[in-house]
Amino acid sequence: MFGAIASLSDLIYPAQCLGCRTLGFSLCPRCTRLWSGRPIYSQLSGVRLLTTTKYSEQVAPIVLAAKERGSLAAREILADSIARSVQALLIESAANPYQALLLNIPSTQSAIRRRGENHSWALLGEVQKCLRRGDKTGQWEISRVSPFQLLRRVKDQSGLDPEERRQNLHMALTVPAEHFPILVSNNVVIVDDVVTSGSTCREAIRALLALGIVPLGVVAACASPTYFPVR
Repeated sequence: MFGAIASLSDLIYPAQCLGCRTLGFSLCPRCTRLWSGRPIYSQLSGVRLLTTTKYSEQVAPIVLAAKERGSLAAREILADSIARSVQALLIESAANPYQALLLNIPSTQSAIRRRGENHSWALLGEVQKCLRRGDKTGQWEISRVSPFQLLRRVKDQSGLDPEERRQNLHMALTVPAEHFPILVSNNVVIVDDVVTSGSTCREAIRALLALGIVPLGVVAACASPTYFPVR
């Protein structure tokens, strides 16, 4: 009976690709290829930036579905991309490649109210699940913490140009000293869904450095093409 109901539902509401809306796929082969690349290394304020995917018109709908509509399927796509980059970063850079402390970029309270959830925190949870599913040794220790606090009201970054974004977030974040013990004893990785101008992650790096914490790296699901090396 439930199978018949599911088939009827598929007939009335056929699956559509989250990226390009092609019928018959939750993520079509073409869009899958956009998200399946190897981690690419770049730099952001002297810290390693890793991402697998260029931010584009084909990628943006999946980011928006995860962030603004709370789509679990879209969030899982972002999380898988981030998890692969976290693994690469740890293997290459960390003294203990089986341990990481994931830090989210804080959302404004107005954004959380509008979305009905804290997207960045939920994304970290999905990244944890991805890494644990891939753990064949039982050695992974993946934790998450939200240490950043906004010192003042900031605007929504989405409608601002690069310079306005930089000014909007300049000196806007702090990390209370109470977080120092857990941060100093872990491989700290800043996680974001998308890096465009990089102003948000640069401010997060600055706030950590002010406390004497050097992050192992920044990992994003996707980033502006400017962060991809020209070949």
